[in-house]
Amino acid sequence: IRPRAMVGYSLGEYVAACLSGVLSLPDALRLVAARARMIQESEPGRMMAVSLSAEAVRPLLGDDVSLAVDNGLETCVVAGPDEAVAELGAELDRRGVAHRVLPTTHALHSKMMLPLADSLIELVRGITLNPPTIPYLSNVTGTWITLGEACDPGYWARHMCKTVQFFQSLETLLDDSRQVLLEVGPGQALGAFAKQHPACQKAQMPLILPTMRHAHQHQSDPAFLLEQVGRLWLLGVEPDWNGFWRNETRRRVHLPTYPFERQQYWPDEASLMAYAEGRFPLPEQTGKKPDLADWFYVPSWRQEPLISRRTDTETSRWLVFADGCGLGDQIVRSLREAGKPVAMVHVGPAFAVAAPGEYIFSPMSTEDYDRLFETLAAEGLLPDRIVHLWGVTGDDPKPSDTSGRLGHALDLGFHSLLHLVRAAVRHHTSGEIRLDVVTDTIHAVAGEGRLHPEKAIVLGLLKVVPQEHPHIRCRSIDVRLPGSGDRGMRRLAGHLTAE
Repeated sequence: IRPRAMVGYSLGEYVAACLSGVLSLPDALRLVAARARMIQESEPGRMMAVSLSAEAVRPLLGDDVSLAVDNGLETCVVAGPDEAVAELGAELDRRGVAHRVLPTTHALHSKMMLPLADSLIELVRGITLNPPTIPYLSNVTGTWITLGEACDPGYWARHMCKTVQFFQSLETLLDDSRQVLLEVGPGQALGAFAKQHPACQKAQMPLILPTMRHAHQHQSDPAFLLEQVGRLWLLGVEPDWNGFWRNETRRRVHLPTYPFERQQYWPDEASLMAYAEGRFPLPEQTGKKPDLADWFYVPSWRQEPLISRRTDTETSRWLVFADGCGLGDQIVRSLREAGKPVAMVHVGPAFAVAAPGEYIFSPMSTEDYDRLFETLAAEGLLPDRIVHLWGVTGDDPKPSDTSGRLGHALDLGFHSLLHLVRAAVRHHTSGEIRLDVVTDTIHAVAGEGRLHPEKAIVLGLLKVVPQEHPHIRCRSIDVRLPGSGDRGMRRLAGHLTAE
């Protein structure tokens, strides 16, 4: 992303000068390294952050302590010899002013740097200085860098010894509020200084974005950076996409098609600003549809003949999540009679091997799903056909209250399938997986009685999974369990096995 303008903070001005073309990168690195060696060999000192404005702290400094950085109306940094800064700290304690010693070994941007000025000037004279190609603000003056300053070796000595006028730089920069401030580098301190500036209290405060997360945020660094790139793009900043995608691995995601109606639905600038700032305005209400027939919809069904028997000749490895009503047991028996390798899982408190090819584990333990697939892989039974029947509960699922049924459906339906798919993706590296999810009493097809719509939460998951993982094919099969007796259950199991 190419900036329109830049401002550095102390050593950050070297970065701005390098990006602007004043310094080449090799020269900038040599200059920064040599400058650091010079400072390291000089007399040590101390720097201290003070919760006062530059004007308020100046009368307290004395002859030895310098104002090193002017950050804002209520924050600045002073620097000087250890003893002098310690005496100032004691005076601030008596006045009840908050202050904090910074973790530095030398008094940067203070009078203690003056003995190094001539050496730095000689060093800079051996480096080619070029006119800036991107405007940036001077720490020394708080205004735009001039050609004479950028190419003057003496300027860089003044930069090392003089106060960093960051508050004045922000004043100059924020004169135009219709812009985006992007903080480049670790932490979010510069953005915080900008937000505290009086110019940001105006009605149209500029948008301030960091590029690195705060230490207390737990989002991954790449995800945080990508989010900021997305926000910049929403605001009209066009990144160099060829450079952005270089060495990136991408995968195709299937999205639903739409008709090309040649109508534009791009959001306006106000909506983009609101989204980038994390505000999501509610859509405008368009009013009630006048025709009552437009208020509702119902699913429609098409009759197809039942498959009388299995005609499958493929060699598949099956994994069946058996229900508590006996339907899964019947299906497993039918598959094994057909010579299919089948593993069966029952709901239990923890992972255990009940018998060869039969397992028990908790539907809410993600570790149990991984252990199951690791065990199946070790036994050569990694499945490519999965039948999930934990959503089959019969006419009266326990518990009987509505909230309890919803929790039951979440655990044995949605969450169980979510953990199952994630484990399958982690352990099944190649080949197609077919996932059949069997439920009962979700749909009313032929005027069925009591339904349990809370189980329908699995339908959304089954629509999304194949879009994110095209090698997983999903089907939802809804049934009504027969009455008492094994004959009806065997008949239903035969139909399901054939299906």
